[in-house]
Amino acid sequence: MQRLSALSGNGDEVNLEVNAGRVTKITDKLGIESLSSIQEFHPSIFPDSTVSIETEFTKPPPESTMTYLRVAVHFHKERVHSRVRISCEGNNAKEFATGIYEGLLQYLQTAPARNGFFNPKPYCRGALGAIFVALILGQVAALVYAPPGVAFFLALIVLSHLFIWDIAPKMRPYTVFESDKSNRNMRAWDWAFKGFLGFIFFGTVLTFLRDYIVAALS
Repeated sequence: MQRLSALSGNGDEVNLEVNAGRVTKITDKLGIESLSSIQEFHPSIFPDSTVSIETEFTKPPPESTMTYLRVAVHFHKERVHSRVRISCEGNNAKEFATGIYEGLLQYLQTAPARNGFFNPKPYCRGALGAIFVALILGQVAALVYAPPGVAFFLALIVLSHLFIWDIAPKMRPYTVFESDKSNRNMRAWDWAFKGFLGFIFFGTVLTFLRDYIVAALS
């Protein structure tokens, strides 16, 4: 991103222009690469070990009343480290920052990879962990005291939980950087997701439907 249109506090559209020097930082296992322009990054895709990319805008738009502006957008594979930071000084600074933030969100929501469902917020992740523990305890109790059908149903829920919130985030991180690894993960995800749906449908739904039909006819 070299230019980003966003809404100012009074509803007018302004353009954020990057300032040469401290613009884009690409972090991978080898370290941090700082670029004054994204055009300086010559490879067509990012390295497989890319963890984050931070883009910074530090030049106030000429049509604004801001005397100082710094907007940093941090794209990270993990949701907890993905953030937007806005610092500005001038007339109606709070309204201006709010407008810039809303404009950024509107821009970022057009991204094709929306993996927030598989990468919930930290407090939701904690709640999901508690639910998983409860499911495991329920599964153990069901194996001892409940009918086989109940134990099987709970096992299915446990497997679904593991697949959606433990396996899927590894293939569908919060932010996807185009690389050979991410392309492989996309293909693996497509295969795994279709296989999981096939297991749910053919391994459970059709089985229960068959048993229901047999019971009804007998």
